[in-house]
Amino acid sequence: MKQIIKEPIVWFVLVALVLFMAEGAITPDQDPIILSDKVTTRISALWTAQMRRPPSQEELNALVDDWVNEEMFYREALRLGLDRNDTIVRRRLVQKYNFLMEEIDEQGITEKDLLDFYQSNLKQYQLEQRITFSNILFRTGEDAVAALDALANGGDWRALGIATLLPDRYVKKTIQGIGYALGPEFASGIADITESTWSGPVISSYGYHLIKIENRLPAKTIAFESIADKIHYDLVKKKAEVNLQLSAEALRSRYPLVHE
Repeated sequence: MKQIIKEPIVWFVLVALVLFMAEGAITPDQDPIILSDKVTTRISALWTAQMRRPPSQEELNALVDDWVNEEMFYREALRLGLDRNDTIVRRRLVQKYNFLMEEIDEQGITEKDLLDFYQSNLKQYQLEQRITFSNILFRTGEDAVAALDALANGGDWRALGIATLLPDRYVKKTIQGIGYALGPEFASGIADITESTWSGPVISSYGYHLIKIENRLPAKTIAFESIADKIHYDLVKKKAEVNLQLSAEALRSRYPLVHE
């Protein structure tokens, strides 16, 4: 036995075995999963928020087991490179990066910042002109023109025109809203019609209309005080967009574009 121990090859093998075992004990693949009280508390809090009650001990144990499995599967997936060339993973990472770059210190926004943003974007906070009007639909322009004479002689406008599922009266509609309902050509034709008198015909995709404008509410700027919350939201959104754009510009030097 002593003779065997004296052999150099035996010592070589023993030393190699010790080094191998030591390397295996500290390999990154065996990086431990740390289950702290903080992690357990967070798991319990998420369950409580969803279920509106704290988990039982049995439920908490199962949740912790699920978390450990998820962590192991996540690390193994990264080790195997499953995150590479995956469109879903790529989009999710980009989304998280965007969230990070768009983060804004909202506490630092002052009322002066809001007022300055409001003044610089007044068009964004305007109510458009809104129109209330009655209309009669005809199949042909000739029928519509003939009906104008009947109306001028005191005819009942509700007895004229063809039956239709379209409303005979539109209340407080914007030009854009009128365009959606009856087409852009109709909306353009109604824009300059005189109030309180039957006019037309105005063409739509449905036919020929006689129009009577009852009321026009002019465009106006919405008061700052009534939309302060929206202005705050819009300013935060704008700052986030600027931050993201600045981040993209800064990264261009790190990731130069090469055309092949």
